[in-house]
Amino acid sequence: MRRSLLLAPSGAVQPTEWLDARLTLLPSASVPLADGATLCLLTGMAEAFAHLRLPEGEALAPGATALVQLRCDPPLAAMAGDGFILRLPSPAHSIAGGTLVHPED
Repeated sequence: MRRSLLLAPSGAVQPTEWLDARLTLLPSASVPLADGATLCLLTGMAEAFAHLRLPEGEALAPGATALVQLRCDPPLAAMAGDGFILRLPSPAHSIAGGTLVHPED
């Protein structure tokens, strides 16, 4: 992890590949969000690609909220309660957001 992306005591937070999150797809989204989608995750000062894992492989309808998992590349240092935004990589625009529930080790 690069320096200056998270303010925390040394060793208090370790980068992780998997993040559990409560995600809401914007009501203005033109299509449902599919399981396995690759998105751009922004949280704090960090940005990474994230692969979406939805419960039971379902799709998330516009305006809906679900508990999801995000697999980050590269791994990110994050804490429960951190907010995040998900953007489509191309064309780049915000489509969802939420709160991290529990970073996984």
